[in-house]
Amino acid sequence: MRASNDREIEAAFESAIQQRIRIVAVTSDPFFNTRSDKLVALATRHAVPTVYPFREYAAAGGLMSYGVDPARCIAKSESMPGKSSKASNRRI
Repeated sequence: MRASNDREIEAAFESAIQQRIRIVAVTSDPFFNTRSDKLVALATRHAVPTVYPFREYAAAGGLMSYGVDPARCIAKSESMPGKSSKASNRRI
């Protein structure tokens, strides 16, 4: 299912219920990332187990998240002296 606006998100969840889909996985997408509260609320209201790409969704009440924690990755890369400066000097 695809969605590019709030109404389409609601319709996607309604369609999931009608099709008796057992679980939904939300992909990492800039649009979805700005709608995390709405996605979590719809999944909760419709009682659809939903997996999310970032921990912020789970912190907002979502079932679970998968993938990396971007803030942690940045912090870890900043603690590696000299590594990021060498990488930034590479040419493609």
